[in-house]
Amino acid sequence: MPASKTQTPVDEETVKADRLTKLNNRLVSRHRLPFGVDSAHQVEMGTNLFALLRERMGWTDAYLEQINDPSYPPLKDTAEIVKALHWIKTTGQKVVVMPDFDMDGISAGVLGYAGLSELGFDVELYVPDYRRGHDILPEAVDELVARHPGVQAVITCDAGVNSHEGIRRGRDHGLVMLITDHHVQLPTEADGSAVSPAQLIINPERIDETYPHPAICGAFVFFQVLMSYTETHAPSQRGDIAMLKLFAGLGTVGDVMPLQFENRQIVRDSLSLARMLRNSLPSADIVTPYEVSQSVLMTILEAGRHHPVFVAAFRGFAFVLQSWREHGSLRSTSDLKADFYAFYLAPAFNALRRIGAPMKTAFDVFVAPNPDAQLKSARQIIQWNEERKELTEHWVKEIQNRDQPLAPHVWFTDAPSGMLGLLAGKILSEHGVPVVVIHDPGHPDLQHGGSARAPMWFPVISMLTASGYTAIGHEQACGVRASTLAQLAEIAQLLADQTAVLRTQIELQKQGSDAPLEYDLALGSIAYGHTKPDGAIGDAEMMLELARRIDALAPFGHQFPRPTIRLIVNLSRCTMGVLGEDQTHLRIIMPNGMKLLWWNAATYLSDLKDLAESPTPGESIVEFDVDLSVNQFLGDQSPQAIIQQAHLPDRD
Repeated sequence: MPASKTQTPVDEETVKADRLTKLNNRLVSRHRLPFGVDSAHQVEMGTNLFALLRERMGWTDAYLEQINDPSYPPLKDTAEIVKALHWIKTTGQKVVVMPDFDMDGISAGVLGYAGLSELGFDVELYVPDYRRGHDILPEAVDELVARHPGVQAVITCDAGVNSHEGIRRGRDHGLVMLITDHHVQLPTEADGSAVSPAQLIINPERIDETYPHPAICGAFVFFQVLMSYTETHAPSQRGDIAMLKLFAGLGTVGDVMPLQFENRQIVRDSLSLARMLRNSLPSADIVTPYEVSQSVLMTILEAGRHHPVFVAAFRGFAFVLQSWREHGSLRSTSDLKADFYAFYLAPAFNALRRIGAPMKTAFDVFVAPNPDAQLKSARQIIQWNEERKELTEHWVKEIQNRDQPLAPHVWFTDAPSGMLGLLAGKILSEHGVPVVVIHDPGHPDLQHGGSARAPMWFPVISMLTASGYTAIGHEQACGVRASTLAQLAEIAQLLADQTAVLRTQIELQKQGSDAPLEYDLALGSIAYGHTKPDGAIGDAEMMLELARRIDALAPFGHQFPRPTIRLIVNLSRCTMGVLGEDQTHLRIIMPNGMKLLWWNAATYLSDLKDLAESPTPGESIVEFDVDLSVNQFLGDQSPQAIIQQAHLPDRD
């Protein structure tokens, strides 16, 4: 049976005492809905529950105002790179955009190529080879020079800040090397400073940078450079270049940047532009041809005087939306949320390197010379993503079926390197402890390398590097290297020891008076287990009002998560069935008409029906942790709950 998830504790903020007192008085005995409650009162109940939710999440007015402030100062040396770019343009030099290969790198590369083309630069796009890794190596620069004859300048995006050998090779070729990146700059000097062979570096994580919120993605960095150039040298094109925030927002979510401050606004703007690229043709209409040219934004772009590369970038994005509509994962414009970027687009584009597919296809979605090639590439991306899912399951079984002497913290596999992070995430979700998945080199004395994933409560990089081991990346998602199998065994033991220490601390914290809840709001007619409901599951009007108020605070994501709503449900009063073309998903319809959707969980239908029909008192009562949101279909709104975790009774 699915296990419950542990919520990250949230800091509680105080609100006005009289408001809380009034709210608590209303909620303390509200465990059953009174008969005949009218619609207006239901809406008020939803509003009151949302007030309690805000208090628990720490969503005070002051906090929300602070994290929704979209303003930001210019990055250090922005004026200098604007001057350098203008010199490149006015002297007629060819510049090549050199991106990374993940979702942020693709977004940054397309954004930079389209933006510089629109601004009149002689610009070309280099397609990277993910087999070389994220660093810009000298051989990559040599390849760029060979592919792009006459190149005189290179501008990187989402890469390059620590690639000193590669940048130096560019200087040896006589190239102007400009860096835009967002990764932490490592010191090169004894005093902690850094010296780079690049002419200019624009990076919020530069050692000497004072940018207040440095956790922005590479595409957003390049976007800021283009906007600064436009404001100085092409103010009449400011509105056009501003539309490239479509890709900056995609890179922000795809690279799991915190959805706070300027990141929130860039994602909102990106989603607004994406909705304008979707043809409003209802998904139920299977007769009328779906034409991306009929979308609002493409109509505007094709009627204007824009560079073909600029228009192609947006057309490619429109084809991506069309392809996901055909796939059945984008039924309506309301489905275009940050979650769509995070759980559909980014994993699909990142799938190419995991299965060994050509990187060119990912860029061809946005830069191919004709629309047919763009649409074909977009559909191919989805097909490869399905293959990636199958390969993931294959390698998970391979891991489970082989001897694992260092489990549960270190696991061996023969999977290709591009799959290791995915596999580590899968194992983490099953075991809940820090995990390192290693590609088995076949000999104990050879270097062992792999990917680590860890829960939010375990700082894996800090733990490993403090003990002298190699771990590079993000704190809970990084690459790990060990010189030998013996050293890898030491890492496994360190992870086990530190996990035990931290878990003990967490358990002690849970036993305290301020123990955090595993959910943010509980709804049900009766208390169940350790869950005391904050209110009843009202009718559709109440749940819709609560969902609307939650959705109004979107986007949700890293460091601003969607709240977890725990529903106490009596299955004996629900209707259950499967849905989807492959009948792989589960749908539960509650007495109030609200639908609970549980993706890829059709195999639980028999268990749930047994619980619903059980003669044992109380056994038909279950708990679901859900994401509550507004579903819009054919102009109608209804509350919808996506099940993230189920807490089913142990019948053994």
